[in-house]
Amino acid sequence: MQARSVLRGIGACLIVLAPIYSRAQSPPCPAADPSAGPKRSQYCVMVSVQDGRLAVADGADAFSMTPDFASSLRGMTLAEAQAAIREQLRQAMAGLSKPYLKALAPGESDATLTDPLSEVVRHFTGSWEDYSTQKFPAWMQANPNRQDLGTVFSSLFADLLNMQNSLVVNDSSVDPASGFASFSVLPPFDAQTVTIDLPGMIPSRQQERIPQLRKRFENLSGKLWSPALVAGIRSSLASFYNLLGLAPEPMILPRDEKIQIIESQRIASIVLPVSEVPAHDISRILWDLLDTRDFKSAMKSAEVWQTGRTLSFHDNLGYQRGDEPYVIQSRLQEQQLLLSQLGYALTLQPSSVVGPSQYFDLRVQKASTPTSPAEKKPKPDAEGVDTKGLAHPDRELPKPKVVGVTDGDSSKSKDRTRRIGGGFEYKPGQGVSALGLFQLSRIGWPFQNGTLSAQGGGPAGNQISGNYFADFVGFNTLRQRVAIRLNGSTELTQNRLLGGVRVDERQTGGLVHIEWEPFRDLGGNLLMFHLDGNRSTVTLQQNSGVVAKQNLSTVEFGGLLLSRSMLAEYPQRTRIEARVITGLGLAATEIPFAHLLLIGNHHRSFDQWEYDFTGRFETATTDTPIFAQPSLGGADTVRGYRADDAVGLRLWSLQSELWHPIPGLDAGRISNRQIQNLLQGLKLAGFFDLGGAYSTAASTPGMRYGPGLGLRVNLKLAVLKFDWAYGIGDAATGGSRGKFYFTVGMNVPN
Repeated sequence: MQARSVLRGIGACLIVLAPIYSRAQSPPCPAADPSAGPKRSQYCVMVSVQDGRLAVADGADAFSMTPDFASSLRGMTLAEAQAAIREQLRQAMAGLSKPYLKALAPGESDATLTDPLSEVVRHFTGSWEDYSTQKFPAWMQANPNRQDLGTVFSSLFADLLNMQNSLVVNDSSVDPASGFASFSVLPPFDAQTVTIDLPGMIPSRQQERIPQLRKRFENLSGKLWSPALVAGIRSSLASFYNLLGLAPEPMILPRDEKIQIIESQRIASIVLPVSEVPAHDISRILWDLLDTRDFKSAMKSAEVWQTGRTLSFHDNLGYQRGDEPYVIQSRLQEQQLLLSQLGYALTLQPSSVVGPSQYFDLRVQKASTPTSPAEKKPKPDAEGVDTKGLAHPDRELPKPKVVGVTDGDSSKSKDRTRRIGGGFEYKPGQGVSALGLFQLSRIGWPFQNGTLSAQGGGPAGNQISGNYFADFVGFNTLRQRVAIRLNGSTELTQNRLLGGVRVDERQTGGLVHIEWEPFRDLGGNLLMFHLDGNRSTVTLQQNSGVVAKQNLSTVEFGGLLLSRSMLAEYPQRTRIEARVITGLGLAATEIPFAHLLLIGNHHRSFDQWEYDFTGRFETATTDTPIFAQPSLGGADTVRGYRADDAVGLRLWSLQSELWHPIPGLDAGRISNRQIQNLLQGLKLAGFFDLGGAYSTAASTPGMRYGPGLGLRVNLKLAVLKFDWAYGIGDAATGGSRGKFYFTVGMNVPN
């Protein structure tokens, strides 16, 4: 009570003193003192009261601008900037509570005040002198427990300290006696001088990242600090970090001209519990979770960390603290998909490591095993991480799994060794087929982790096939991935156009496939080779009977190089594939031949636009059977034509696509993370295909074109493509020039 009495006394003295600026006039506004901190312009005001709220008295304000303020502006004059600053303060003061509400005595509420004095201060409009010396003191004295105006005035201006605009309250200059207040005016935003703080990131990374961010903010330079500018900064950050695949936590502090960003959560360790992961599976799991350099380091130091079954990126792999891998949704999806094929699941659990960034451990567990009660800890929201995607058709079907699930849901993830799958396939001019699959996995003989599957479909492309697939054969010895597949199948492709004759093609035979992956992630690059041995019988038939029948013995050798940038400002993905198919001519009716195929694809993402470019070249020797010759038309070459529109010995095609978000679709307004991710992946695509076929059989050689429009659904692991294209050029197959296509493009090796 004594302290309150002192404050009330001080406030009363201030009010009783004759105000120096009692009338609405421009107050003096001294220039900023450079020695006192950042040299900032000043804005000084005298207040009045409008409808019970503080307001700037008409004509009672003044600016003292630094010499370089005007030259720093872009898109507005100094007068326009000053008008905007006046409006910023007006809006800020309009958002303050009425002074009497802050002065209420304990137990008082606005609703209970119905007396005439309260009604006066509630709606008073007039000068500060009249309000502060007459109206408010009279109301305050009606209840001795009410706060004095001096305390209330200072409290109201304290509420302006967190304004997200160009003004910073000068605390020492707020004078309740005269109604005077002054503000420091922030200089216009400057992308090159604003402080960018990246806590938790090592200096070398900051030297790379900060210039990238300054470049992103450059279009905002010269604007006044305001809520709109802050929203623009956040939008620029969202666009930039979306390309990186990160979920940043930005803090924008206009008062300090500072932007602080924690880029994302980090992974401290990989945990491989003894009860969940047998020793013989550790190396296979780490092959999928680590890049090649870290995998080799982990294997060399295995004796050090395998005792505790915790592989620390800092302690065991040599990462600096603050440079450990980020938690990246798309990477977790891919890792989850790969591990699901081995019967394991991933969860994120809080780590004991503490730092500016939040740390998590990546825990590997059997897909069928729930987390034990002793290990239950609160887990983070995984922001809609969804592992639904399409795997290599020979590897085990992926199982949907949410990374970072809650304890209540962790037991629902089961390792299903028996699976049934289905889908459909559509080819213009050749119809629709329903597809079905039955798969039995975790077979331990003759190799560990073997998979048996049976597939079938029809009616447009009747097929029956059986597969045995073994992955990571001899991996603990080789330390490189080797896979083996054995296949027996019979498949009918309807309505092919070969040599001007419409026929159905049936291939029946067997295949041995060997796949070798020397490295999975070496500086963002994957390399894979395969060798196929195939023996089949090809029958061409019509309703009238068999047209031709030929045995075929071939060897195919191929390679795949996939290069992907990670954490790049404009991420890219490049895929180069080469295959050489050689007909061996083993039987008397077989003729040796060779067929070379080269495919290159490059995809790059920018702020709004993405481009996708695919080139294809095929050439075959003269003796290549017509059904094995390059075929122009369809989703892989020139859209707008069906497959086999031109069959010849040489073929080339170019497909160029430009993607853009759907106009007006603002995914950022959606609170549900899964729906937001889906909407962000929706893109409109304009494309133009062109290609040529030469040395053709019964079709016109030369160029063909296929412009069109499409829709892309980017699911991270895969891209769903819905296209309509119009064929321009000679069409041997007839039918409509406009054709629809549905295809699935994989963003991971398949």
